[in-house]
Order: sequence, then C-alpha cells, then structure tokens
Amino acid sequence: MKKGEKGEMLADTDGSTSSGFKSSCLFIFIIFVVLLLSFDTYQRNGMWWDDVILWKDVIRKSPGNARGYNGLGLIYSDRGQLDEAIKEYLSALTLQFNYPNAHNNLGIAYAKQGRLNEAINEFMIALRLNPDYPMAHNNLGIAYAKQGRLNEAIEEFMIALRLNPDYTEVHNNLGITYAKQGRLNEAIHEYMTALKIAPQDAEVHYNLGLAYWEKGLKQKAKEEIDITLKLRPDFTPAQKAFESLYNKSHTF
Repeated sequence: MKKGEKGEMLADTDGSTSSGFKSSCLFIFIIFVVLLLSFDTYQRNGMWWDDVILWKDVIRKSPGNARGYNGLGLIYSDRGQLDEAIKEYLSALTLQFNYPNAHNNLGIAYAKQGRLNEAINEFMIALRLNPDYPMAHNNLGIAYAKQGRLNEAIEEFMIALRLNPDYTEVHNNLGITYAKQGRLNEAIHEYMTALKIAPQDAEVHYNLGLAYWEKGLKQKAKEEIDITLKLRPDFTPAQKAFESLYNKSHTF
C-alpha cells in the first residue's frame, strides 16, 4: 500500500505531491500537493475587482516591461488557466530572457501539466541565472522526486536549506523524500525542524504522525494526527487517518 504524505509542491494546492510513500498503513492514500511559491505582489492605489484587469492595464501602459506579463501569468496559473499562464510567461521571457522568476514560474506551469522535463529545464535556467534562488532549488528537487530521482532531489533540497535554513516547506519536502527512502529518523528530524519554525503547520504534523506510525510509535502518531485535526479540522487525509485508526484498526 502507499500512503499520502502531504508535500509542498510548486504552485498551489490542487491535490498532487512529489510522490507516494510505501507504507504498511491501510488508512492512508496518496495525496499530491504543490507549493504556493511566494512572489512580489503588484501594489497600486485604487480598488481593483479583477487582478487580470490590473495586470492587463500594466501591460497596456508598459508593453515592453516583462514584469507585467509575468504578473498576469501568475494570476492565470492561480486560476488554473495554465495554457494562458504559459503564454504570458513566454511573452515575458521574449522581452527579458534573463528573468529567473519567469523561468521558475514557467517551470511551475509545465510541472502542473505533467511536463516534467520541460519544467526541469526551466528551473535549471532560472538557477543558471540566479544560483542563490532557494525556491527554484526546491522546485527542481520536487520535479526530480516526481521522476524518482530521489538523491538528486535531496541534493537540491539541501542547497535550498543552505540558502534559507528556515524554509519550512523544504524541510517538509526533504522529510518526505527521506521517508520514501526508508530513512525515518532523518525524516522525523526534518519534520521536527520544520515545526520549530512553523509549529502550526498542520501538514507537517500529519507527516510526522505518518513517520511515527511507520516506526511503530503509535501513541505519538495518534498525538500528531490529533494536532493536525485541531489545526485543520477539514484536512481530509487526517480525517481519513483518524477514522481508520479509531474505527477500523483499533490500534489506539
């Protein structure tokens, strides 16, 4: 059986992660998640009811400014309009090829479409332009993990953490990857490190619970799932785990 460890991946939460994780647990299924990457927001005076209108206005007034196309692409990507997002990112890169954020965002859109080789290429271009770009290292690591290239994924996550030791999502992703390799003690260490930075992160508590379960530490696993549900009562994977633990396995 496989279990679903909540992993941060690429752009927005839409139900897909880096990969599934083998488990003896009968109550957990694969959940894939993507990472909402932070980006600079465009600020201006006035009320705007539609961000698409805002960015199209930016492009109309400054058609040679790549940032406007990148911003519009982000809005389309957030709405799930990936073809439109890709078109805007490509427009941005036509104007300014040495724009690492646009390459990173284009990689995100490709990855969401399952075009991992193209995504990896864009993340690598972003990193050639800016080697100290932790989000791009994280995204490249996630793409590698989705291809089963776990050692390469770990290497990218480690680089991201050297650049930003407090990057919660990367500690979580590194923990997930260690767990897939059966390196549960290292996975637990990464989850606990993430929780020192972000103690209210429900997904990390959930993953820590899964790791404890794998190690046979059932009481600790129960405690983490309970914390997860207190933080996010609507968190479906934890709900299913809770129901199975209490109603089927009678383990706790």
